[in-house]
Amino acid sequence: MHFEVSSRRGASLPLLFGFALCVLAAGYTMRASLEQITLYARDLPYWDHFGYFDSFRHWREGDWNFWTFFHMTHNEHRLGLTKLTMLADLYWTRGSNQVLLATTFLLLFVSGGLIMATGAKGRSTLAAAGLSLLGAASMVGIVSLGNLAWPTQVQFGYAQIVPILLFMIAFSPLSLRIKTPAVALLAVMAAETMASGILAPLAGFLAALLFARDRTTILLLLGAFLLSLLYYSFPTAHDFPVGPKHGFTYDNLVYYFAAAGNWAQRGGVVLSIGTGIAVTALAAIICLVSLRQAPIVDRSLLVLLAIALYEGGSIAAMAINRGTAGNPEWALTSRYSTPAIALALAVTALVLRLGYLRNAKPLGWIGAGFIACILFFTSYSQRAIEDMAHITGQIDVATKMMRDGGFDAEVYKKIYPSPDILRDMVQFMRDHRYSIFRK
Repeated sequence: MHFEVSSRRGASLPLLFGFALCVLAAGYTMRASLEQITLYARDLPYWDHFGYFDSFRHWREGDWNFWTFFHMTHNEHRLGLTKLTMLADLYWTRGSNQVLLATTFLLLFVSGGLIMATGAKGRSTLAAAGLSLLGAASMVGIVSLGNLAWPTQVQFGYAQIVPILLFMIAFSPLSLRIKTPAVALLAVMAAETMASGILAPLAGFLAALLFARDRTTILLLLGAFLLSLLYYSFPTAHDFPVGPKHGFTYDNLVYYFAAAGNWAQRGGVVLSIGTGIAVTALAAIICLVSLRQAPIVDRSLLVLLAIALYEGGSIAAMAINRGTAGNPEWALTSRYSTPAIALALAVTALVLRLGYLRNAKPLGWIGAGFIACILFFTSYSQRAIEDMAHITGQIDVATKMMRDGGFDAEVYKKIYPSPDILRDMVQFMRDHRYSIFRK
């Protein structure tokens, strides 16, 4: 399906009108999201953020070296990129969290735009720009408020942009002299996004093996995966103990489908599960069709297939780690929406790309319908708003107590599990004028 702008004025008017609608829809979504971020974002860290800040305190007080601060695990995650962003925020704003919040928004926005731009490659400039804008806005809708207003959830942004860049470079026509160091660096960076980051070069390897069947790219991405795994496995003296992992049972499967349909949470649990099943099934069908047509030479298609494999794998890993409780409601937490939205966008972009390559106009309209549906659901979530209102209420009570010099273990436990360690961190913040004490 080619959306070329005609030289005739009349033929271009529908395209201009469609682009204007995209701008309005994306603008409305982003404005609503920014209003909620402004309403609920706070200066004081919360839960995991305090864990990163405590490792910063140990480093600054000389207890730990920088490598330990940067590379140590938090649960199963290595979050070096998040901690570097936190350092930038502490340096430039004394811990206002503005750098963290802006970085998260930007990373998610760009990630969604890149996915859709890859699917829209070859179409007219206006069509590609409109689709990219809708994809970008979908990633920063209110359904993602738990990541957008909770500062150190920036890790979810890095866990999208780094793998996308890795795939784009690995499947690009660049020379090996450029691709090899770039892919190696991104593979190491992927390990410092979240634990799921090490799945990025693995997903790329599988896409190269199954669909591209290019020996050079296969070996490049296999080497990148092994490098990422080796780097992730390199320990520090203060790594978190990781709890036992479970098998993949019926509960995990239900959790997976709910998580894959997280972005449709405004319709309830049943709709989310059904959406997750539909998105996963469509992704599987596209992969099977692509497998039958391998080797695939279209680089954009290969990138999108790799993204779909990565996002699906990330959601499956989360389901294995968290799905055994048998409560799919937990899968609809706002901060887990990002990989689900990215998977839906990747599937939509694949439909658009296949429609373009096959000159199949119906696929183009189906893809347009998909992205409109995704934006509709991601633009609002009462569940996400209520969750952030609850968190903000706990933070506000603790902030007043800290500023007044008081201490209540029960109040502290609501924002960090160890009140005594939190009391030490509060004193450190007060002494060095960080966060709520910076003014």
